[in-house]
Amino acid sequence: MTGALVILAAGASARMGVPKALLDAGGVGFFARLCREGHAAGLSVLGVVGGPHESAVRAAIGTLAPLFSNPAWDRGQWSSTQVGLRAALGLAPGPVVIHPVDCPLVSSRTLAQVARGAPDGGAAVAWHGTSPGHPLALSRRAAEHLALLREETTLAAELSRLRCAKVPAGPEVLHNLNTPERYRALFGRAPQLAGGGAG
Repeated sequence: MTGALVILAAGASARMGVPKALLDAGGVGFFARLCREGHAAGLSVLGVVGGPHESAVRAAIGTLAPLFSNPAWDRGQWSSTQVGLRAALGLAPGPVVIHPVDCPLVSSRTLAQVARGAPDGGAAVAWHGTSPGHPLALSRRAAEHLALLREETTLAAELSRLRCAKVPAGPEVLHNLNTPERYRALFGRAPQLAGGGAG
């Protein structure tokens, strides 16, 4: 299918202490794994980076995907989402899938199903059981609208205004590995970087 995957990888990683994009997820870095799954789903992949680890992330990721800088990364995820949306709309036709780098275990199948599930003018979100997870997808029309917004808002607030489809998925869509404790609970060891950085 056509469409774009935006991997949100900006931030200070203050709780983790190292760049989450480069953490090991079974022999491959978080960002590298999401790139692989995105390409397998038929999506064009890009990343949004920013913060104190930006140079290290860029050096490790290399040519895996085009990277776009968010100089306002400290204003929160909404600012990175808009950077990603604007870049994605110029990169590929079709829906735009938004995914945080610290949810690295999502499969290509889930990415493709969520991308296909976004109704015209609306969005689709992966759900496991009774809980929403990641990724989410915006139809082309919804992505164009959100990319142009100028007011301060949040992605959750904007999603509440859209028709939003639920896409059933496995438990990996709930694995948000944004603290050492969550990483250790899933992998059984302390957080570590992938070999070679990006994997």
